[in-house]
Formats: sequence, structure tokens, C-alpha cells
Amino acid sequence: MKILYDFEAATELQTPPLAARRALEVAGLRLSVDDWRALALPQRMSMAAAGAPEKVDVGQVLAIIAAAKRSPVRVDPVPQPDAERAPEPVRKALGESRPVDAVWANLRALDRWVLARLAASGRVDAVARAFDEIASPRRVTAKLPPKPATRPEARMVDVSDKPVTHRRAVATARVKLDPDTLEKIASGDIPKGDVFAVARVAGIVAAKRTPELIPLAHVLAVTSADVELQGDTAAGEVHIRAVVEAMDRTGAEMEALTAASVAALTVYDMTKAVARWPSITDVRLEEKSGGRSGTVSRVEGGTMSGTMQPEDPMPF
Repeated sequence: MKILYDFEAATELQTPPLAARRALEVAGLRLSVDDWRALALPQRMSMAAAGAPEKVDVGQVLAIIAAAKRSPVRVDPVPQPDAERAPEPVRKALGESRPVDAVWANLRALDRWVLARLAASGRVDAVARAFDEIASPRRVTAKLPPKPATRPEARMVDVSDKPVTHRRAVATARVKLDPDTLEKIASGDIPKGDVFAVARVAGIVAAKRTPELIPLAHVLAVTSADVELQGDTAAGEVHIRAVVEAMDRTGAEMEALTAASVAALTVYDMTKAVARWPSITDVRLEEKSGGRSGTVSRVEGGTMSGTMQPEDPMPF
């Protein structure tokens, strides 16, 4: 699904692309350019993607804004163009040389909105360029033979048809350390400071910034993130457990896994000067709930089934 138009000056999304403007307009929101640029790049991409479907999901737009902690100006939502007949300003801007009425009903909702928006602003040349890009390739492509099968391009999966539900995910990791290092962690003798306190904060921050690290991960409305760390001198390990909760259309597995991984990396970083060959192992998902799959948890053999109660002990 095409989201950014070739005629747009949307280099690296420094200004809101038309798709993002449609999403905000339908939701009755207005963002300044400074507030737009303050959004993380994955959030800008998600906002543009939110403006592409036939019907904009206002809840998704509000979730992106809430996760970004921005304060947009509330405005009256603008009605979308008639799907059957082009608005008079569009027909006037294109004239007889570009028969917009013949293709209008077959255009995407985003395409119709773009043409109407440009026409309403009086940008006649822009309307013509937009129409040539939107409509002409449809006629040309129909005459071309089908393209040979290729590897699918990387894309963010569209989850707009899923309901917003409470999502929860639990992930774990282990850091192998020698007993001397574990004793130093317990006694507070690590030169860099409190290992567990720093690793816990690092994991929580990582959960919130997962879309910036995992290219195709969605921006989630995270409601809770927690990371627990326990030292096991007998086993020579630090056990890490990350729990992330969100109200959204897709699961929080990547957030929990990222939190556990970054917490483990932080333990490694803070102990590497005194530890003998530390290693990170067993980064894995232990439990997930919410959405169509219900509640599932890891059992022996690596499969996921059954239900794990929140009060259950850490599954090491």
C-alpha cells in the first residue's frame, strides 16, 4: 500500500506527509511542525500508515500521540470527500484534460482526500501532479504483464482490523557470571555501581523504545513495564524477568524481549571489568496474553500452551 507520494517533499519525514495529515485531521488533531519532529521516526511512520486505510482508526491515532507524550491542538474533524463524485474544486483544478470523474470512485480514500485537500488550498499545479501520479499508473499498470515472483519487501503489518485489548508479555534472560562477581554484585562492590538497579532502569527504557530498535515493530501504548533481577550464586547466573503490558492491537512480546535483552546487556557492561567471560543466554518469551490467541505460556520443550498466573514464580 503506497503511503508517501512521489510529489511530496517528505524527506525523512521532517514534515508531516499527506497521509499523516489525513490521520490527524480525521482524529480532530493538529500538530505543530516542532511537535511532529519531536516524534520518534517510527511514530511518524506509524502516523503516516494510520492515514492510509479506507477508514482512519481514530483510536490508533490517539494511541500514537499518547505514546509519544505530545499535546496536539484539538480541532473539529474534517469530513472526508464524497466517494462517488469529485468535489467541484478538484474538477475545476484538473479541467477537461484530466477526466477525474471517470476514475474518482475507484481511487483510494487517501487519494481522494489528497486531491480534495490540495484543491481546497488552491494549489492547482499540485493537484495536477498528484492526479497524474495517482491515476495514470493505474491505467499503465493494467497493460503490463505481471511481475515475476520476488521476495516480499519489508513492511509493517497492518493491524488496523484488530480490536484494542489488554496485552501482556513476559520474557526472561540469563547472564552467566562467576561466583566472585555475583558476590560483588550482592555486596555492592562493582566499580560502576548498583548493577541490578541500573539494569532494571535500562530494561524499562528499552521496552518503551522498542520501535526505535526493531524496524518493523509497532508503536504500542505501553501501560506498564517492569524488570526483575535475581542473583543465583549456586548456579552462577543472574536471572532476568521482564513484564510489559499495553492497551493496543498487537502483542507486547517484542517489548518484553527487548527489555530482558537490554537488561542482560547492562549487567554484562557493568560487570565485564571484573567478571571472567560473562555470557548472555536463554533470552526467550515465557508468556503472552491478549488478542485472538488468548493466554499462553512456555512449557518444557519450548512450546507455548496453558496459562501462567501473574503470581507464579519466575520460571527459571
